[in-house]
Formats: sequence, structure tokens, C-alpha cells
Amino acid sequence: MFFKSLIGRIVILSFLLFMFAIGSVTLFHIRREHTHITTSSLRTADLMMSVIERAIYSSMSTGNSRDVQTILEMVGSDERLAGVRIFHPDGRVLKSSEPHEIGRRVNPHDLATFLQGQKHDVFRGPTGEEVMGVVKPIYTERRCTPCHGAGRRVIGVLNLDLSLSEMEAQLLETSQLFSFTMLVIVLLLTGGISL
Repeated sequence: MFFKSLIGRIVILSFLLFMFAIGSVTLFHIRREHTHITTSSLRTADLMMSVIERAIYSSMSTGNSRDVQTILEMVGSDERLAGVRIFHPDGRVLKSSEPHEIGRRVNPHDLATFLQGQKHDVFRGPTGEEVMGVVKPIYTERRCTPCHGAGRRVIGVLNLDLSLSEMEAQLLETSQLFSFTMLVIVLLLTGGISL
């Protein structure tokens, strides 16, 4: 009758308290790690977007619109990216790292992110992996006037979809390590108290 004895109750109560305390700390660290990974991914995406945007403006200012497609295909070959494209504010893909996308509708998540005035959104891609979609409106500037006319307006939306599958794998590995460590600590503490 271990469960009815005072020692049994103390051991069970200690086990439950340790599980709650260490489990709470573990959950806090996992959430913190997820936030850190998301922030780091967003910084990477912002840096890539800035580089792509400068290259596009440089090509367009010299009238080399074909170079824009080449730039997107070259950047889009990075395995961390699920796609790079420029789409019209109405959702039609103008240029893309995947040429078969040109003329089609952009992913509804990316279009909604732009239309809602957001900078990024995280969603599940077609293959089930988590993807961070980042959008950045491309505005006309004074140097764009000869081709796009006068007035500051959105002439396209630069869109980068960053695959988070590698980050998800790291987070899963961290979660498993934390959970295993938590279980070992709880068992050791409970065993020590019961002895």
C-alpha cells in the first residue's frame, strides 16, 4: 500500500511538483527559442530582400528588365528559399525564381500579407513545411518615371518565401533534449527524496 502511506504520498507529490516546475521552465525556454529562431529568420529575409531590391533597382534603372528575372533565379537557387518573386498588387506574378509561376496568381498567404499591410507571415507550404513569407512593396521613384510614369505608387511587390524546415528541425532537437533532461532530473530528485 505504497500510495496510501505518507512516504508514498510525499514521493508522488514531489514528483508532480518537480514535473510542473521543470516542465514550466522547459516550455518557457522552448517558446523563447522559437521566438529567437523566427526573429533570426526575419533578419535573414530582410537582408536578402535589401540585396535583391538594390540589384533590381540597378538593373531597371539601366533598362535591363531581363536581368531582374536572372537575379531572381540566381537568388532563388538558395536551398533555404521556397521562392522569390515580384507580383503585381492585384496578385499576378510578374517575375519569379520559378519561371512557370509567371502569369499565375501568387500564393494567397503572400497576397493577404501584402493587402493587410503586414511585413511577414508564417504558413504551411505546399509540401507541409513551415514557410515565412516576407513582402516588400516596390514604389516608383524619380528614376522610374520614364517607364512607369510620374507619381509615387506601388508598381510591384517583392516577395520572398523562406523555408523554416531547418529551423523546425533544430527546435525539435532542442525540445527533445530539454524533455529528456527534464525527465532525468525529475527521476533523480524523486528517487533521492524517496530514498
